[in-house]
Amino acid sequence: MWEIKNYNSESTFKWLNNHKQNNFHRYEKPIVLPNTPFEIEITVDVYNGLKNIYVSNEEKGGIIFCQLIQIENQFRLRTVRIEEVENVFEPTDEYPGRDKTNTYRPDAEYYLSLLSENFSHQDTEAILFPIHFHTHPTEDQEKALEYYNSYWQLNTSDADQDRARERFAEFTNVKLRFMSAIITGHKDEHNILFYAEDVTPLDFVIVKFKRLQSGVSKFGSELASLSDDKDKQVLIKSAVELLGVGFLAFNSNMIDYAANLFEDKEYFGSLNSDEPTIIKIPLYKRGIED
Repeated sequence: MWEIKNYNSESTFKWLNNHKQNNFHRYEKPIVLPNTPFEIEITVDVYNGLKNIYVSNEEKGGIIFCQLIQIENQFRLRTVRIEEVENVFEPTDEYPGRDKTNTYRPDAEYYLSLLSENFSHQDTEAILFPIHFHTHPTEDQEKALEYYNSYWQLNTSDADQDRARERFAEFTNVKLRFMSAIITGHKDEHNILFYAEDVTPLDFVIVKFKRLQSGVSKFGSELASLSDDKDKQVLIKSAVELLGVGFLAFNSNMIDYAANLFEDKEYFGSLNSDEPTIIKIPLYKRGIED
C-alpha cells in the first residue's frame, strides 16, 4: 500500500469523481477500483521501453502510466510512459532462497515520488492511471526451455497475488486500487499479463487451464486426423505448454497451431513490436474464473 502524502487533494478527488460519474470507477468504500470490461493498449513506444528494461536473469519493475480514453463506447487505458524503479531487494536470512532473480522490491522512496508527482497535478487531465509492473526472468541452464519459460512464468505467484490484494494508492479516506502487470520475454519476443484484486482473477493457472479445456474442440479435428499417437501427444503438450499450465515437452512443429489458443488477448498476450497491443479485461465477477 502506498500512502500518497504529497498530492493535490482538490484535483485528485475531482479526478476520482469524474471517473465515477463516467462509470469507469466504482466505489466499494473505502476502495475505488475500475469497472469491467475495459481494454489496455500498450503502445509501441512503451513496449520499446519495456524491452530496454527487461533482462532474462533478474526481476525488474516500475510503473506504467496510462490515459483513459473511449473508443466506440469502450473504455481503454492507453499507455503513455513507463518508469523503471530500481529493485533494491537484498538477500537475508529472513528470506532464504530469495534474491533478485525471483524477487522484486521497488525503491520505496522513488516509487512513492512517482505516484505523488502524478497525483499532485492541478489539471485533472494531467493525472494518469498507474499500473505496477514487474518482470519474471526466463533464463535457464537448458537454453531450449527459455522459450517455454516465457509462457510458464507468465503466471502470478502466491506472493504476486498477496501483493495485488494490498496494491492501493491511499489518499485521505480513499484507497485507489490499481492494476498490476507481469512481463516475460525470450530474445526479442515478450508477453504481458494484467491482474488486480476484484478486477480480474488472480490465479491464472486456473484461468488458462479452463481456457485450454474450452479450446479442446478447436483442435479436436486436428487431433483426430493424426494417426500417430506420438504426434497426438506432441499437439496436446504443445498447447498446454503455450498456455503455461504444465511442465511439458516442447515441439516447434505444432507451435503455430497451439499458439492460436494464446491469441485471445484476454488478460494476457504477446506484445506487438510494430503496432499497439490491445489486451482485453473482460467483465469480471468473482467466482466465475477464479
